[in-house]
Amino acid sequence: FGLTEADARSFPGVVKLITNPRQKIDMKELLGEEARGKITVFVIERLKPGDMDIFVTNVIQSIFESQPREYPELKVLLIFDEVHRLLPKYGGTGAGVIQLERAVREFRKWGIGVMLVSQTIADFSETIQTNCRTQIQFWTREEAELQRIAVKYGEEHVRSVSRAPIGFGMVVNPDYNRGRPYYVNFRPILHSPFRLSPEELDKYYAADDRIENIKFKLKKLEEKGVDVFDLRIELGLAQRKLEEASFDMVNAYLDSLEPRVDELCAKHKLKGIKRVIELVPEEEIKRAQLAALRERERQLAMMRRPPEIIEAYKEILGPKKEVKHGEAGKPLKEEKEEEMVHPEARGEKLEGPEEKAKAEEKRKKNGGKNGGSNKKKG
Repeated sequence: FGLTEADARSFPGVVKLITNPRQKIDMKELLGEEARGKITVFVIERLKPGDMDIFVTNVIQSIFESQPREYPELKVLLIFDEVHRLLPKYGGTGAGVIQLERAVREFRKWGIGVMLVSQTIADFSETIQTNCRTQIQFWTREEAELQRIAVKYGEEHVRSVSRAPIGFGMVVNPDYNRGRPYYVNFRPILHSPFRLSPEELDKYYAADDRIENIKFKLKKLEEKGVDVFDLRIELGLAQRKLEEASFDMVNAYLDSLEPRVDELCAKHKLKGIKRVIELVPEEEIKRAQLAALRERERQLAMMRRPPEIIEAYKEILGPKKEVKHGEAGKPLKEEKEEEMVHPEARGEKLEGPEEKAKAEEKRKKNGGKNGGSNKKKG
């Protein structure tokens, strides 16, 4: 793709802990221009299996409500890991999968891509597989998965996938290699191939919580007409240091900010105010799930019936119908065309120019009468 080793770089990002699946997420901010080139990770490992579906519904619905503008190119990529945990056989309700179907159908027009990660391709519904142009298959010994690869791509690719080393994947995209599978050796990220340690995650959680608390207090001060421009500049610096994982610098900024913000709050009768995590009403989540279910049923019904153009051709190519006012149409009676038979087959004699001249002369001698020279046509 034209990248060199010099193009390798880090991406600023934050890690947010989700403790309630209905926790309100400001998608307008995450989809805005200021968030471009940044990574936001939502950690949901403390949620129960059934809560995963609610959180996915919450995320998808919040994107719809943010009313993003149409965009011709990819500007945001949503990555959902461990998608199989949304399936009923793994403890989910299946509602989250229906929401992901909405996402892969609708988000493309807004420049929002969706990446879904699971154990096997078979975990994804037909709608999801149809709407995802790129598929990446890593090493597997799953019999059903290998059978699918054999039928679709050939036995040689079964051998490649079943013997692939770690990080070696089969990539299929109709825009590349004429739609045939090709292989990519994905290298690990440069700084570390391992996940963040619990201690590092706790530092992210603590710093993010302090920043969100200050944001809440500054918003309340602004509502009272207090000028907090300089404080917001300092808070932005702390936010950027958190995105770089410079926790010492983050704490230095926040240790300076917090007492000044609290002093302003006390001065304007806002002493002791605390941020409460805002939750999406349960009724809204249920409405979103019901709307997605109805949309899915409508899509499945459309897939089961023939397209309108096929029905139109059937009507055009079918038997002709005679329609009278006030009556149901009935097929026209087929008229039997007169058979094309050669005159000699009917016993008639073909006459050339000489025979025609003699017949005309004979007719004149007989006073213009046919004289029985003409035969009856059978």
